[in-house]
Amino acid sequence: MEETFNYDDGSTRATITVCTSTVLNGIKHDMLIQSMFDELGPMTNEYEDKEKMAIRIAKMNIWPACYAGSSSISIETKKADKRSVWKPLELNSDTFMQLPEILSEKWISVVFKLNPHWNPNKIELPEEEEKKASVPSSG
Repeated sequence: MEETFNYDDGSTRATITVCTSTVLNGIKHDMLIQSMFDELGPMTNEYEDKEKMAIRIAKMNIWPACYAGSSSISIETKKADKRSVWKPLELNSDTFMQLPEILSEKWISVVFKLNPHWNPNKIELPEEEEKKASVPSSG
């Protein structure tokens, strides 16, 4: 299953196709999380520094899910002046952090819709667990 969305605010435009994860997407997701852990190191007292904590959350949760959960990513940027031309954005964890929040919010919401098992905030209520456990098997 795939879902494509577009974004354009005049200085950033994007066409992104998000997919239901495959084994390969899952491995890429896990490898990106590990590479971000390697880059950022183990968590220390960062929870006291709100900016460092925000960077850690974005780089270890949002960036890997968005990148690995997408089958096609096209993002272009341009400067505010009228003579400026659109230029492809070389996407990495640092340039991802500079994207407009509205774009990243849309992106991650589609990723988590198609891949809810990647959402670190997904909490399954006890009633939902009981319903799953009581579903009779077809056989």
